[in-house]
Amino acid sequence: MGKLRLVFNSQNSLKLGTFTSGLVASVFGCTGPLLIVINAANKMLLSTEQTVSWIFSIYFFGGLLGVILSLKYKMPISGAYSIAGAAMILNSGQIYQFEEMIFGYLISGLIIFLVGISGFKENIIRHIPLPIVMGMIAGVLTKFSINMVTTISNNLIMGGIILISYFIAMRFAPKIPPIILAFLSGIAYVVLSNEFSISSVSLDWMMPAIYIPKISFDVIFVISVPLSILILGSENTQAIGVLIAQGYKPPINSMTIFSGIASMVASFFGGHAANIAGPMTAICASPESSLNKNDRYMASVVNGIIYLVFGIFASVSISLINSIPNSVVIILAGLSLISVIMKAYNSSFCSPNFKLGSIFAFFIALSDLKFYGITSPIFALLVGVVVSSIVESSDFKQT
Repeated sequence: MGKLRLVFNSQNSLKLGTFTSGLVASVFGCTGPLLIVINAANKMLLSTEQTVSWIFSIYFFGGLLGVILSLKYKMPISGAYSIAGAAMILNSGQIYQFEEMIFGYLISGLIIFLVGISGFKENIIRHIPLPIVMGMIAGVLTKFSINMVTTISNNLIMGGIILISYFIAMRFAPKIPPIILAFLSGIAYVVLSNEFSISSVSLDWMMPAIYIPKISFDVIFVISVPLSILILGSENTQAIGVLIAQGYKPPINSMTIFSGIASMVASFFGGHAANIAGPMTAICASPESSLNKNDRYMASVVNGIIYLVFGIFASVSISLINSIPNSVVIILAGLSLISVIMKAYNSSFCSPNFKLGSIFAFFIALSDLKFYGITSPIFALLVGVVVSSIVESSDFKQT
C-alpha cells in the first residue's frame, strides 16, 4: 500500500480556498447532520454516555478516515458517516437493545470490507439498482420533511424565521450551505426569546465508552444489510461519482475497504458507520476549493482534522445541542436533508430505468411496515428488486 506521505508543501496545497472549503464542509457536517443523530438518539432513548460515544465514533473515525485517504491518494476524499443511515436505523433502535444495534453496525462494516476486498462492488450495485436504493432512501427521509412541516405549522414565527434565513442564504450566498444561516438564525431566535440559556450548557468532558456487541441474527437483516447497501449504493457511490466528474481516478476498492474497517472500529463505540461522505467530498472537490485540482485534497484534510477535534469534544457538543428546543432541532434536521432528498428523488424517479421498482421501494420505505422485527427499508429493497425483475427485466440488461 506504500508509505503514507505526511509531509506536504503547504504553500502549494493549503490555500485560502482549500481551507475555506474544508471549514464549510465541517460546519455543514457539524450542524444539520448532528441534529439528525441527536434526534435519533433521543427517540431511541439512549443514555448520555451512549449518545456521546456514538457521536465521538462517527466524527473521530470518519475524520481520521478522510485524513488518511486524502493524504495517501492526494485526492479530496472526505470521511464522515451516513446521514441517511442515522435516519434509517431510528425505528430499529426502538426495538433492539443498544448492544444488539452495535452488532448490526459491526456486521455492516464487515460486509462493506468484504465487498471492498472482493472487488465485486460494481456487481452488487448492478443487482441492486441505484434508482431502487435511492427510492428507498427517499421514502425513509421524506418522513423527516413531513415532521418539519408539521413542526413549522405549530411554531409559525420561529419556523418562518428559520425558513426565510435558509432561503436568503440560498439566494444571496449560494456557495455557503444554507443550513449554516438557518442554524444561526434558529439559535438567535431561541436566545432572544429566552428559550435558551448558556448557563445550561455543560463544559464537562465525558470519555467515550467501548461496548461489547450482543449477537442477534435479526439485526443482520434489519440493520446490517440495508445499512451496508445504503453506504455502498449511495454514500460511497456519490463520492466516487463526484471525484470522477472532477477528473480524478478514485481508488474505489480502497475507499470501500477503508470504509469497512473504519465502520467496524466505530461500531465498538456505538457508531453506526464511518465511511466516505458524499456531500462533504462534493464540497471539498469543487472548483471553489481550488482551480488546481491537485490542491483540493487539503480541503478534505482540513475537514477531517476538524471532525477529529469535534468528535473528541462530543459531550460538549451534545450539551449545546440539547439546550436548543426540540422544535428547532426537528426543523433544522428536516432542512439539512433537503439536498439529500432532492438527490434521492432525482436519482430514483428521473431515471429512465427501474421506475416501477423505485416507486414501490419509495412507498414501502415511507410506510411504517414491520414484520417479525424487519422494518420497511429492507422490504423496500426486496420488493423493488422483485418488481423490477418481473416487470422491468430489460432494464437490468441496460445497466
